[in-house]
Amino acid sequence: MAKIFGQANRVIVYLGEAADDSDQALEGIRVAAEGESPNVIVNEMDQRPILELLKRPWFQRIWAS
Repeated sequence: MAKIFGQANRVIVYLGEAADDSDQALEGIRVAAEGESPNVIVNEMDQRPILELLKRPWFQRIWAS
């Protein structure tokens, strides 16, 4: 799986139905990925939406190679 994902230009996954705070969670992840200070997320945004997103089944999978 690492080889497949590592060579992909783009990966699209289905994380389930959107929750009321899904957009907020994805925006927080986008900000963190752009290299902005993690403190921005802590200070300017509730972390709860991100934590709830990370509890979804897709993130609980065990990937075997």
